[in-house]
Amino acid sequence: MAVNERIKKLRKSLGLTQVEFGHKVGIKQGQLTGIERGKTVITEKTIKAISSVLSVSENWLRTGEGEMYSREDSHNKVICLFSELNPEHQIFILTTIENLLEIQRKTQLRRDNK
Repeated sequence: MAVNERIKKLRKSLGLTQVEFGHKVGIKQGQLTGIERGKTVITEKTIKAISSVLSVSENWLRTGEGEMYSREDSHNKVICLFSELNPEHQIFILTTIENLLEIQRKTQLRRDNK
């Protein structure tokens, strides 16, 4: 997979339109279209911006090697996405996480008691 395909994959994995993605990393939608189609060469500055702003592994972005996000990067991605939610949805997510943790604890206790 070429760098342009990885950028498109990243954008789609984040659920962003080209306009939204471009806005976040400081490029115009038309430039992003060209990059994703392989018609525009991606600059060093754009690679650095994507990696920094979206907490993506620069190595993965450049070479395709390793994970798209490291554990730390995944943590940062969660925080970034969570902060974009409105307060009602943030409460829903927090409640869901707490419920999942409780289920996980109970499941682990059952396994330990067998």
